Amino acid sequence: MGKYENIVLNGIYLENTDIGTKIVYDYNAPLSIQKYIKSSDPLFVEVPGDIGDVPEEVLVIPFVGVMLTVSMLLDIGIEVSSLDRTFYDSISKLQAIYQSMYPKAGLHLSVQVKSTRLCHYQSNGKKALFFTGGVDATSALIELSGENVELLNIWGGDLRLTDSASHVELEHYLSSIQAVTGLEYHFIKTNAREMFEENALGDVCLKLLGRSKNHGWWASIAHILSMTTTVAPWAYKHKIGQHYIGSSYNPKETLTFDSNNKEFINSIRYSSAIFSIVDEQVGRNEKIGKIVQYKEKSEVPIQLKVCWQRQAGVNCSNCEKCYRTIMSIIANHGDPNVFGFKVDSLVIQKIKKFLSTNLVSTAFWKPIQDMFLSDREYWESNSQMNWILTLKLNSGQIYFIKLKQKFMDR
Repeated sequence: MGKYENIVLNGIYLENTDIGTKIVYDYNAPLSIQKYIKSSDPLFVEVPGDIGDVPEEVLVIPFVGVMLTVSMLLDIGIEVSSLDRTFYDSISKLQAIYQSMYPKAGLHLSVQVKSTRLCHYQSNGKKALFFTGGVDATSALIELSGENVELLNIWGGDLRLTDSASHVELEHYLSSIQAVTGLEYHFIKTNAREMFEENALGDVCLKLLGRSKNHGWWASIAHILSMTTTVAPWAYKHKIGQHYIGSSYNPKETLTFDSNNKEFINSIRYSSAIFSIVDEQVGRNEKIGKIVQYKEKSEVPIQLKVCWQRQAGVNCSNCEKCYRTIMSIIANHGDPNVFGFKVDSLVIQKIKKFLSTNLVSTAFWKPIQDMFLSDREYWESNSQMNWILTLKLNSGQIYFIKLKQKFMDR
């Protein structure tokens, strides 16, 4: 691998599998990227159905998209024989947006191609929505209710490839949604995330992007470009025109930032596919309010999948992200137990203790507390929850506790 200056695609191989077709990418790359790759296993994308008639120029798109998420950080080029012209033409626009998001990083998206070809198709009117079961995706699904969208999940993105139990549970959940709504769902499996040393790439991002704009390689750089390009062969085969992605953070609500933003998503183009963001100006607590209200009048079995530590697809109800979601559901007068959490008075006391003894992101937690405060009269009479009205986030006492713990650990 070391003699190569660029990442070079040697060939693409299609293998039949139980669920469809596995696309395997054989490539060589320079030494500078090797320490960021976990193993010698090649990049693969596995899609449902037969894709034997998908043009090579489209089959190449996942390889280029995934490799760009690393090559731009290491200033390495990518070489392929051919590529869909629409995608190739979009790369310069994507580079400009990356550079505008991270002006001090000097990111360049370099792709060398021997030939390009327009791979347009006549859309059959079908639309797709990337769906993980999280708050953003669920809010987007509700927003698009009435449209015949197909639900796409990338196995290997949010859920690890080895987490078969969570995958089975998610498939069961999507099946229950389909039973009520009639919406089809599909899984696309890939090692596009797991093949890389994510922590090491996070260190590179910290150095290039700075602390304020770095939320890790996957969030800040990779997940949107990797996810959207991974589905290109499937989208071509099924002639999908419109793809939707649920928004992440409302820029007006929080300073938190990642690559899930309107400008970036709108600039992704290949074949005849276009991408749009849903709920761009809607904050997380508003989304949860929408979900709570929808649940009251709908038979769709909404079960939120938010936990980073979930086992077999079940929220732990005991981590910071679960706590945030639980409290937001309660603030919206909903019952967390209806949405996939296990909450009783003991859990509420754990949340109170957590907020009283830990430093938290006020960008996330202050809007939740403000929701309770805006409904003060209602919550003052609730003996189990009224503590949130007077709790001081990140109080000086918490800093003292942390300093004391640090001294005792020495």
